[in-house]
Amino acid sequence: MIMKIGVIGLGVRGSSLCFLINKYFKTQLKIVAICDLIEEKCNTLKKKINNKNIKSYTNAKRLIDNEKLDGLIITSHTDQHLKHAKLAAKNNIKSILDKPISVNLKHAKEIVSLEKDNNFKFLMSFTRRYESSWIKAWDIIFNKKIIGDVYFIKLDCFVPYTRYFQTWHRYDKLSGGGINDKCSHHVDVLRWFANSEIKSLTSFGSRHSYFSPKKNKNIRCKDCSEKCEYRRYEAEGDSRENLKKFKSDNIYFDGLRQIDDQCVWAEGSDILSHFTCNINFENEVIGNINFSCFGPAAKDQEVLEVIGVKGKLKLIRSTGVIEIYHEQGKKFKRIIAKDKYHQTSHFGADIRLLKSYVNYLKNGQSDVSAENGLESLKIIHMMKKSIKSKGKLVEKKN
Repeated sequence: MIMKIGVIGLGVRGSSLCFLINKYFKTQLKIVAICDLIEEKCNTLKKKINNKNIKSYTNAKRLIDNEKLDGLIITSHTDQHLKHAKLAAKNNIKSILDKPISVNLKHAKEIVSLEKDNNFKFLMSFTRRYESSWIKAWDIIFNKKIIGDVYFIKLDCFVPYTRYFQTWHRYDKLSGGGINDKCSHHVDVLRWFANSEIKSLTSFGSRHSYFSPKKNKNIRCKDCSEKCEYRRYEAEGDSRENLKKFKSDNIYFDGLRQIDDQCVWAEGSDILSHFTCNINFENEVIGNINFSCFGPAAKDQEVLEVIGVKGKLKLIRSTGVIEIYHEQGKKFKRIIAKDKYHQTSHFGADIRLLKSYVNYLKNGQSDVSAENGLESLKIIHMMKKSIKSKGKLVEKKN
């Protein structure tokens, strides 16, 4: 039986999942309806996947009311997740809910309450949990126990994500900034690999003066003739991820949520460019995250290192390579852990996510529920609080 799917939100994330469904899951999933505030985005997607029969909506409630769905994919803007999660829960539609769960802790708690009140689970799309190399690394550490008991974890992420300053992500109230959008993954990874909940943390972060907003710089890449390494869709990070296929042809959009080529120096953005955080877990594991969204486009731009009492494991995300020093460093092992889908979005994670989604639609078992999203957002808010107080220790509250 082919299950009927609706998709809310057709930015890069929603469109990418539609492409994958259309290419790899035609015998299991059928996209019957899509929704975006911008109707042109719906029309563009239908052309790109060559399916004119998909129904288009600009209002999510109308989509839910008019369509008989087996499943829903919610990839709307982060501050809109609660509104769309309520529609899904009310109608008992099993849904992928994109990360981060929300910008607002109150909203995140309401989403978790929706699960409890409706005996219903969302499937959170924390992609690292679906990438083959991360799954393999976890298995090596906790099932094979090659490096012994874990006591230190470090995750470095220096990514060329200038688009955090060029799209709706540039406004903290809409996205929470890169610290929420990107690092919601990272704090989830640390919880996963520490196999524990956090106790306290301290964090420092800022907006580097080089990227401070400049007056009279409220221009878009399309209107600028300057030579610039941060030009939208031409920047190294965007070209590596082939984002040109998601490029909007509707350059006349001018709303805060629609513009996707704002100058990185334009006024109005209020998000951080980089930060570091040290986390103390309940089981004595210490975690460390270092992040910059103006990092270089390099093969090692995201690296996980896990130290145990018998050795060390290192994972380089973009290559899918795992390096292990074990038996106190006497032995070395190098594993190519990427799978055949590594060249697809999120290094194959989105295909694994959709496979998990198919199983979830059949049996209702969610691998990663909204509880994980809430715990991640709690840590993000603790980080922001510590950064605001210039590194003050913040204890976790229930």
